[in-house]
Amino acid sequence: CCWLLAVAMMRKQMQGSRDIFAQTIRLGQLTANNPTASRLQQAERLHFMGISLPVSEPQQRESYLRQSLDLISDAPTEDVIAQRLLARIHNSLARQLESTSPTEAESFYQRSLKIKQRPRIRDINGLSRLALDRRLPDLDTAVYHFQQSLYLCARNG
Repeated sequence: CCWLLAVAMMRKQMQGSRDIFAQTIRLGQLTANNPTASRLQQAERLHFMGISLPVSEPQQRESYLRQSLDLISDAPTEDVIAQRLLARIHNSLARQLESTSPTEAESFYQRSLKIKQRPRIRDINGLSRLALDRRLPDLDTAVYHFQQSLYLCARNG
C-alpha cells in the first residue's frame, strides 16, 4: 500500500513530466528487488512497472509483465488478492499483445476471464475491446461480452 501511495504522490507532483516513467521504474526496482518482499509484493511491483512504462518501450513492458506473471502464476485459487492481481496481469499482458499477437492476447483475456468468473473477481471488457479492434470487427462477440460484463456488474453491485 505504501508503494502505491508513494507512486500516486509522485505522479501528482510530476504530472505532465516525462520523468514520471523513469522515477516509477526506479522506485519499482528498489522495492521489487527487496529480499524481504513477498512474491505477491514483487509481482505487484513488477506489474506496476510494466504498465508504467511508455508504450514506446513494448519489449520492456512485456518483460516486466511476464516476470510478474511468473512470480504468482501458481497462486492458490483461495487467495483472492493474488487471484485479482493475476487477472490484472493477464489483462495487462493481453492489452500489450493485442496488436502484435492477437491470438496470444485473446488467450490472456480468456485466462483473466476464467479467474474473474469466480466470486468477488469480475471484469470482461477486454474481450469486447479485442473483438471490436479486429480488422473485421466481430460486433456480435463484442456485444455478447459487453452484455456479460453489464450482467456481472448488476448482479454483484
